[in-house]
Amino acid sequence: ALFVVYEGHLECTLDESMPGEFKIRQGTAFGELGLLYDAPRSATVSAACDCKLWVLTRRDFQMIMRETHAQKVAKYAKLMRDIPYLQTIVDPTHMDVVAGVVEELSLLEAEDVCVAGEDAGLLFILFDGECEVTEDGKDTHHMKPGDWLGEEQLEKGIEATRTMTVTSEVAVVLVLDRHALQLATSAISSMAKRRSLTPQRRSLTVGTNSPTNVGDQHNKLQVTNHLLEHKMKKAATSKKKSAMRGSDIGESLILDLHSKKLEVLGALGEGSFGRVALMENLRTKRMLAAKALSKEQIIATNMGSMVKNERNIMMLLDSDFIVRLFQSFQDSDCIYFML
Repeated sequence: ALFVVYEGHLECTLDESMPGEFKIRQGTAFGELGLLYDAPRSATVSAACDCKLWVLTRRDFQMIMRETHAQKVAKYAKLMRDIPYLQTIVDPTHMDVVAGVVEELSLLEAEDVCVAGEDAGLLFILFDGECEVTEDGKDTHHMKPGDWLGEEQLEKGIEATRTMTVTSEVAVVLVLDRHALQLATSAISSMAKRRSLTPQRRSLTVGTNSPTNVGDQHNKLQVTNHLLEHKMKKAATSKKKSAMRGSDIGESLILDLHSKKLEVLGALGEGSFGRVALMENLRTKRMLAAKALSKEQIIATNMGSMVKNERNIMMLLDSDFIVRLFQSFQDSDCIYFML
């Protein structure tokens, strides 16, 4: 659960030899890891006086997230039902399965959403904001929420012939790629076959490993989850090449670390498991952050799986707005993330 202090203050103890080491005061929240990952508590929190707290349980949080996601998918599906090509290949009642695998992008003014000669097999749907479409350097039309571009690209897998650029301060665009659409339509077909089976034959499919052979009461949810997992695996596979290139950087960093060519400039932060230090590579003059996680603390709090998930997710991320993980390594005491 997540706790928010409404009145009073509490004492937080990380080390039993130092009770009440930290104070948690009015307006402060704690318990994020427990809420998100169902992780065990890494500290003991006690009331120092009469207190009132707001509590958000993990179960309620998950229910809210599911409802929010369902509402968002319903809005996506409503827009996609107006696209002629999708109308010809997907039953309107199943459009939510396709809507569940679109990618949502947020872009700023003057950024290109789609570029002529690129973006093969992609459909772009403007969900919020405004965009301008140009062809051969000339404006062709103005786009408002609900408009789309790339219908022929999606159908035939060809490159874009026009460029779509954001003209509002911010724009939210939905992107559907050809491969994800094929997976979704295949899953919808499998669901239709499942419903056409006799009750006896249908019962034989329950419990099999196929993600599309599931009970009617929740097959859409499981199919959508499976498609999202497939997209994540595809993203992980596509990142292997860049990870291989990044490994050279990582190996160079490790060599520089052992040869004492990395100088610690100061501490950036400290958490439950360890510290983050700002470092400078004396050879390349490059700045980086080294996050050291204590193995002893990870084992004591049974957080190994969470650290592994953190590493795997960070290796997938590749954005100028998110800290990048170049490499990870370990010694007998710590696990290190080079950021």
